[in-house]
Amino acid sequence: MTIIIGLAGAKRSGKTSAANYLAARHGFRIMCFADPLRDILGGLDPIIPGGATQGGYQRLSEALREAGGWEGIKGSPFYWEVRGLLQRLGTEAGRMVLGQDIWVDALESRIAGAVEMGEDRFVIPDVRFPNEMDRLLDMGGSVYRLVGRGVGNDPHPSERALDGIALTEIENDMEVIDLHRHLDSIVEMERDYEDMRADLAGVTA
Repeated sequence: MTIIIGLAGAKRSGKTSAANYLAARHGFRIMCFADPLRDILGGLDPIIPGGATQGGYQRLSEALREAGGWEGIKGSPFYWEVRGLLQRLGTEAGRMVLGQDIWVDALESRIAGAVEMGEDRFVIPDVRFPNEMDRLLDMGGSVYRLVGRGVGNDPHPSERALDGIALTEIENDMEVIDLHRHLDSIVEMERDYEDMRADLAGVTA
């Protein structure tokens, strides 16, 4: 049975770190709603402000090399504009022009293709909108919110759309080993739940 875990939470709440652990320890494949956004922005390769030189400008491709990839750019104070470009491409240019399910449909298609190839564990560390959450739930997945760390003062809709929606929380104000143990228990619970669903399907078949 397929296990799908979605992760929500404020910027720098630990979603990527949690996903990396699930991939390394439990064999999950990391897939993001934002993967196509990075591909599009990388293809455009815009000139952006920032970089090691104050007041300088450079191509995104150069910034990616300097920062060590997308995660390095996200965590760097020198490339503030890149996060904004991804937000606007995903929301104002994508969801508002092409439809709110544009990135949701793309992710579901990619997961379906991976399942056909034999993969059965997926973690999505960038759940930001109710329709993204709903689609993962419709696919039989679960969505958790990381709390205890992060920056929650970004007014962009992509950072506020899930505010007020109740989700099972993963406390991330502890030692890393405690977070890992919490994630281990979630995987065990998800595995037990999928086994139960498989048993029920066999009874009703």
